[in-house]
Amino acid sequence: MTEINKMLTDAFWINRTLGNTMDQIAGVDPFVFVITIEVNPAITIVIVNVNGVRAKQEDFKVEDGKITCTVKAMVSTLDFLLIIEATGEPETETSFNLTCDGQKVFSSDKKIRITGTGKGSFSEQNVPLP
Repeated sequence: MTEINKMLTDAFWINRTLGNTMDQIAGVDPFVFVITIEVNPAITIVIVNVNGVRAKQEDFKVEDGKITCTVKAMVSTLDFLLIIEATGEPETETSFNLTCDGQKVFSSDKKIRITGTGKGSFSEQNVPLP
């Protein structure tokens, strides 16, 4: 676990440093990520983290049975970190999809499962840009 934390810290530092430098030098715009999650009344999405940029419940929009969250984040490599944390009733699940600058990131929807502890998440540190 210590090694994973170190890798994540290093990745955040590199992405933030290079992203901030590119932004200041070239006026580079951040990527726009849109996460769309199917509403399951038994699950509460707590936080969405895209490459170190966090969105909380007050940043989510709920409409037509879907939770939508838009996050603008710099990505200085060919992949990025994605973490979605949730709580809810054990053994429940929901699905989500993700776009980056209007392009689909995953070929199929991904799952968020709540475990017996009442917590669940989706976590992947090397999601490739589309």
